[in-house]
Amino acid sequence: MKSADLPASFAQFETLYRVLDANSIPAMQAVYDDAVVFIDPVHQIRGLDALQAYTGKLLAHVKACGFDCQRWIVDGDDAVVQWVMHLQHASLRGGAPIALKGVSRLHRNAQGKIDEHEDFYDLGAMVYEHVPVLGALIRGVKHRLAGAA
Repeated sequence: MKSADLPASFAQFETLYRVLDANSIPAMQAVYDDAVVFIDPVHQIRGLDALQAYTGKLLAHVKACGFDCQRWIVDGDDAVVQWVMHLQHASLRGGAPIALKGVSRLHRNAQGKIDEHEDFYDLGAMVYEHVPVLGALIRGVKHRLAGAA
């Protein structure tokens, strides 16, 4: 589904995440239900206030972050979106840009607000592979596993 054809709540989600920065935190109130459940490979968060606090902590050390929503599949109040996150973080890859592919599963309630948001992505590709020494070790293991296949 193209962005122009999205239901309003999913279009607002895409706009919110296009550029994720400090201004995005108060804007989350227009997109998410107060009782939203957010799940990613690291956390499970309940409530909009907790999600805003989590996002604020994540953004504290980020130079730049944004999401390119590439493909939407919408079925009524449920949606799946494939995205690429573009991230610059001082502690990862020396602050150089990182591109990470992922998918989000979303559900909107009767009021049109997102009350379920679950992210799926490779945490190792996001973090561990960009940490000196540890990154080289993980890339080496992946290389060996790929050669064994």
